[in-house]
Amino acid sequence: MSTLIHQYRSATDLLSVHESRIALIRQYANETSSENFDAKWLTILTRCADWFSSMPLRPAEHAESGGAFRATIEAAYFAMRLSGAQKFGADQPSERRRTLEPQYLYALFLAACCSRLDEPCRHFQFHRESDGAEWIPAAHGAFGPWLGSGTYRVSRREAAQPLERMRTALLAREILGSERLSAFDSQVLSDLFGAINPDPRPTGL
Repeated sequence: MSTLIHQYRSATDLLSVHESRIALIRQYANETSSENFDAKWLTILTRCADWFSSMPLRPAEHAESGGAFRATIEAAYFAMRLSGAQKFGADQPSERRRTLEPQYLYALFLAACCSRLDEPCRHFQFHRESDGAEWIPAAHGAFGPWLGSGTYRVSRREAAQPLERMRTALLAREILGSERLSAFDSQVLSDLFGAINPDPRPTGL
C-alpha cells in the first residue's frame, strides 16, 4: 500500500486556481447579478472545495494534490457547456416547461458538483498527521475543516470500494442543504438525485 503526504489547501486557494473556469460557469449561469451567482453557484463550489481540500480523486485520474476538486470544477463546467443541447421538461406544457427549465439547469450543475463526493474514499484512506485519525465522511463532514491547516497521509486501498449511489446522495445533502433542495419542483428534485452518481457523466437529467 503506497502512502503519500499531502498539505491542506483552503477553499479560497482552490477557487483561485480555477478562476477562469468559474468565470465561464458564471456566464452559463446567466444570473441577473453577481450576488445571485455567489449565493446560488459559488457557494456550492466553495462547499465542494471545503469538502475535498487538496485530496486526489483516483489513482489513475486527477491523482495530483487538489485533483478531486479540479475534477468537480471540470464536471460542472462541461455540464453547463453542454446544457444548451438539453431539452428539459420536453414532455411538459410550454408554460410549465418555462418554469422548470431554470430549475433543471441549476439541478444539472448541482448533480455535476456532487457526483464525486464519495469517490476519493473509494480509492484512498486519509489520516491526519497530527493525531493519526482517519477521515470518515459520514461522521466528520467536510475534509478541510476537519483536517485544519496541517498535513495528512494518503494511502491507496488494496482494492477500490464498490460504488454506492445512495451514499453519494446522502453526502450531497450535506453540500446542498435542505433549504436549497426545498426550492425545487418535486420532479426536478427526483431527477437531481437520480443524476448524482460517481460516473464521469451524470445521468438522469
